[in-house]
Amino acid sequence: ICVSNNTKKDLIKYYNVDEKKISVIYPGVKNIFLDFESNYEYELKIKKPYFLYVGTRNKYKNYRNFLKAYSSSEILKKNFNIVFFGGGPFTKNEKVFLNDLEINFENLVYDYGMDYKLKKYYQNAIALVYPSIYEGFGMPIVEAMSLGCPVISSNSSSLPEVYKDAALSFFPSSTTELTNKMMQVAYDDQVKKKLVDLGLKQSKNFSWEKCIDKTLSVYKKVI
Repeated sequence: ICVSNNTKKDLIKYYNVDEKKISVIYPGVKNIFLDFESNYEYELKIKKPYFLYVGTRNKYKNYRNFLKAYSSSEILKKNFNIVFFGGGPFTKNEKVFLNDLEINFENLVYDYGMDYKLKKYYQNAIALVYPSIYEGFGMPIVEAMSLGCPVISSNSSSLPEVYKDAALSFFPSSTTELTNKMMQVAYDDQVKKKLVDLGLKQSKNFSWEKCIDKTLSVYKKVI
């Protein structure tokens, strides 16, 4: 069972598994975002509108190109923050990198914790920025779409399979393209609304009910 068609291709390529033995079953969006502590009010202590980045900051996540794209625009640096949720506090080397890009450290917010906090960040972000070079699936994209958060994502690996037409896409190596997409979402209300509407629709393709039914079907075939 593979989490995406892209992962299926990798399985065939690297392990030479018979395609007839492979099933692609998408996971569902976490119900916790819809149900758990839905009445809990978490106050975001951010003064400016912000772009959201979720997850680790490993090399393949390509977050440094995201920061380069942000730093190349004086408008973005002046008017918007970036929230990094999860992945640990910034390291000494990362702070040096930020200084080299002339990014004011006060423009960046690091937070972590329970899902009710992340839910709030999704709901209030200008957009989720997902710049990864490679992903097997890309769950934050589905989470964002399900909560009405516009998505800006790279067009590599499995990601186009996940967001279809419900995101602004860019080549992961192009900082200029990413800068333009960020500006577009930030200042074009029609684009933002379209992304929200398409994202909500697309996120409905990822449910745990569908995942359970398809997984059970696979088990029944092999028993």
